Amino acid sequence: MAIGGTAEGVDGLTRAGRSRCEPPPHRRPELLYLLFDSSGSMNELRQAQALSCAQQYARAVLATGAPVVVVNFALDSTFSPPTHDMLDVQIALRAASDNRATVLPTRGLQSFFDPSIAADLVIVSDGIFRTTPDVLIWYSYFLELNPDNRGTMYTVGSPGHREAVGRLRDIGFDVYMYEQLHRGP
Repeated sequence: MAIGGTAEGVDGLTRAGRSRCEPPPHRRPELLYLLFDSSGSMNELRQAQALSCAQQYARAVLATGAPVVVVNFALDSTFSPPTHDMLDVQIALRAASDNRATVLPTRGLQSFFDPSIAADLVIVSDGIFRTTPDVLIWYSYFLELNPDNRGTMYTVGSPGHREAVGRLRDIGFDVYMYEQLHRGP
């Protein structure tokens, strides 16, 4: 496992009390990078699940006093400035973008990365995207930048078995399936 990742997402769905899209109770990130999939592969149900999950995580982090950077991604990415306001997060989650494809942001994140801050990078997506070597290098770099950094992916729809999701898990991301979180133990 890469530096900065945890084993929580390997079997995290069977842990008692894990029923929401939010940091574990002991986790208090200083900053949240919330990457939200707004691509065309996200049908209405997946979009609603993704919005619910992203808002849950953002609320939990904002409640600790940490800011949130929303990155709305599809063919291109829209970056919001760090905010402590849930209304700003909700607006950024609905930012228009070219939804013809799904490309995870990479270099655009560089200006936000700070090795002195323990951050969470959370991806909310259906998992229908390619994990290019560039993506894996940047996301591994994020995990290695600070040993307290954490990467998490919440998948919506019927994902979780795609190669892209597996590759993120391989570099240290925790991966949770939205439907299983809400079914309960």
